[in-house]
Amino acid sequence: MQVDPSDPDSVAGGLKEALERGAELRRGALARGAEFTWERSAREIEEVWGELT
Repeated sequence: MQVDPSDPDSVAGGLKEALERGAELRRGALARGAEFTWERSAREIEEVWGELT
């Protein structure tokens, strides 16, 4: 969901939507967060480092 940070009504609508979709958003956030691991980060940093040196 996107809101216009300069529009109070837009921000209020976004907060209302987030509260209404709480369980759904939590599930999505946990699934997305599981994609990020220390191993993956280390591997990707090593790849970039190898390209730079």
